[in-house]
Amino acid sequence: MNVLPGDTFIDVGADIGEMSGAVLDLHRAKRIVAIDPEVAILRSKFDGYPVEIIESLVADREGEMVMFRNPQNTALNSIYE
Repeated sequence: MNVLPGDTFIDVGADIGEMSGAVLDLHRAKRIVAIDPEVAILRSKFDGYPVEIIESLVADREGEMVMFRNPQNTALNSIYE
């Protein structure tokens, strides 16, 4: 991961914020944005830290979709058409 000082780091599908946390620890990015449809863990993990959290599902097209939520492992959440 090559994040330079002053960069904006966008973590799409942030899940539990592992990548956002690594960038935060390196003190390199000027701005960190974590995007995920499940934000409870992100909000508690980054409370008080300069991480912008966006509650959203990101896909290759616009519109409404149905998301399967896996309560045991949010990394396995998926969308159905």
